[in-house]
Amino acid sequence: MSSGKGKTYFHNFLIIIAWSIFLLSLLRMCVVYNTLPDQIGVHFAADGSFDLIADKKFAWYPYVLLIIILLICELLGFWIGKIKTGLKISKKGEAQIRNAVHVFLNVFKTGAVIFFQEYGLIVLLSNKI
Repeated sequence: MSSGKGKTYFHNFLIIIAWSIFLLSLLRMCVVYNTLPDQIGVHFAADGSFDLIADKKFAWYPYVLLIIILLICELLGFWIGKIKTGLKISKKGEAQIRNAVHVFLNVFKTGAVIFFQEYGLIVLLSNKI
């Protein structure tokens, strides 16, 4: 991936993966939400049993957190692409710094999405959905 185009494709690929996993997970929750019991387990003890039971509306909290994380990362990515760093480095060096930050943000977003969708799936499956 030495070309700029390859880097752009990689960034776009990570963005599409993150948002696709999030939207599919959100769709799954929308479909099964009405079948959840009124009280659901939302936190697990070391042995895998629930140690915190809450109203089923708390099943939405991972999705709320995740949309906040995704939007913050998207805004940071946009901002990173627009700001002038003021660093006394070449344009190529500045582009490499921006690229590294974008890669970090995209990997972070993808990791957060995978973590929260797995958590949501475990909650749904553990509550017999």
